[in-house]
Formats: sequence, C-alpha cells, structure tokens
Amino acid sequence: MVKIDFAYCPKIADCIDAVKANELWLDGILNDSDKRKFVCPGKTCSAQITCANMDKTKIEQVRAPYFVFTKRNKTIHAPKCDFEEQVELLREKQDSETRISQENCDQISFRMNRPEDTKTMKLSISSDLSNEDKNDDNRELPEAEYAKRQITHSNYYLLSSLVDKYLIALKEDKLDSVRVLIEYPEKGYTYKLSTLFKRIHNIGITKDLKGKTKIFYGKAFINYNRDKTGYWISFQESFKTSKKKVLCFINAETIKNTVNYQFKERNLLKNNVDRELYVFIMGKVKETETSVYINIDPNNLDMMAVSIDDILLTKSFEVNSIED
Repeated sequence: MVKIDFAYCPKIADCIDAVKANELWLDGILNDSDKRKFVCPGKTCSAQITCANMDKTKIEQVRAPYFVFTKRNKTIHAPKCDFEEQVELLREKQDSETRISQENCDQISFRMNRPEDTKTMKLSISSDLSNEDKNDDNRELPEAEYAKRQITHSNYYLLSSLVDKYLIALKEDKLDSVRVLIEYPEKGYTYKLSTLFKRIHNIGITKDLKGKTKIFYGKAFINYNRDKTGYWISFQESFKTSKKKVLCFINAETIKNTVNYQFKERNLLKNNVDRELYVFIMGKVKETETSVYINIDPNNLDMMAVSIDDILLTKSFEVNSIED
C-alpha cells in the first residue's frame, strides 16, 4: 500500500498534502470538521481519508500532519483508481540527484507573497460526496468531476509549513537532498533546506549574510514590550562571531498585516509569553553597536513559526556548522 502523501479536498477542489491542509486550517479556510472529509486523489475513487493533526497548531502537534484512511481496516479503492499511477509519475519527474522519499522529494515551492485568492477565498463545497454515496469507497465517479485531482508539487506561503518540512528532513538526515523554490513576484531562487535554514549559534555574521533573506532560528523567550503593543523575541544564543544579544521585534503593524491575525497572534505570541521554545523568523540580519536584530520580511506573521520539537535539541548543533 502506497503511503498517503496527498489527498483530494472537496471543499477547495484541489489535491494537497497534509502540511498544506494544516496551513489552510491556520488561515481559517478549512475548519475542524474538514479533517475527515478528504478522499483518495485517484480521479475516479472516493476512499475516505482523514488528515490527522490538521486542526492543531505546531505547539499542539506531536508530529507533523499526515493522512490516514478513515476506515482503518477498509482501504479498498475504486476498480480504476489511478492513485498509485499518479505517485509513480510524480516520482519519475524528480531530479535523480534529489530523489528521496516521496514526502520530501516533491518540488516544494514557498511564496513570499501569499496568493491574493487566499485572502478572500470563496469556499464552494463540491457535491461529489452526497449523503447517500459518501460511504461507498468502490463507486466510480465521472472523470470530469475530478479533473483537479492531479497530484502536483507542494506550494506553501506560511513559514510554519516550511518548518514542518525542515523538521521531517532533519529527522531523516536529508537536509541537503530537499530543495525549495522561494518565489518572489518577479523571480525565484532555489535553496537546499540546509542553506535556507540558519541556526543562530552555528553561523557567523558576514557581509554576505546581512544582505540575504534566510530563515533564522534558535531557542528564545517571547515577552510583551513595555506598553504591550508588540512583542520582543529574545534569542538565548548568539551568532558565532558576536556576543551581542539577538532580538526580533514584532509590532502592531506586523500583526495587523497578517490574514487571520487574531488567531495567529494568540497561538504564535500571546500563548507563548515567558515560555522558552524554538522560534523561526524569515528575514534579514541587522547589526548595531549593542545588538543584532532579525527583521521579519515580509512584514507579517506568516513569516514566523514556533516549535518545541525535541529533534532541534538533539541535532541542531550539527546543522549549518559549515558556513555557505
């Protein structure tokens, strides 16, 4: 049986991976009940699939979101289900140098500017799973209804989704094998995960580093600023070439620039005040006489993530030990 890395979501009429499903839940596009409404991505199949951990924040998750068959002992596909064929076609498209497990081998894309349609997405629930048919896993459906079930590469816009992929690759020792296309409105750049993510205490501040947008992370505490209009993130580690305090300030503008900002402020910041955890920031480094600042860029909470994953404690000293 092929591992379920993709499933069809009738609510958005698209085939997505489990990390993307969690991303859409964090944005308020999918709701809690939608986790049990996925189906096999085969174009003529309707085997029921559940997205475990879809409805949890990163701090609440024991592991990254994943798909399982809703009926654990019943995984029968429709007679002409082409799911396994789609998976094989996807694998064949991968560069032989980066071919690893399907979960990490997909061509990951990350959009620095979120798609406009996610801000005002109109949800149209498909009628393909009517009450009388939704439990029939063997029924065949019209090809035209599932034209959008083709499996494609993963495309994210929340940093938390990219952190999920990073943690999976870190656990599998495959940071150099997974590549991410960072998409700007006018062009894109491809990075290995090992060069995109920078553990603060493993790298030095260089002139070249200051001019580049990277994902910086490390152990940190989150606290309110003096008048409680924003938050200070105080990293508990320094860059290799400096003893200066490393800080990031999240102001009211950054928060208000964020889609579903009240939910994200609560789960990224408010709920974690005075708590030590790993904080990830997409941004650039700016050094002053007294401190080093990581300025979030673009300026919204989409570019921040938090984690308490133990893998960061056991393996993070090995990552980025050689500067690139």
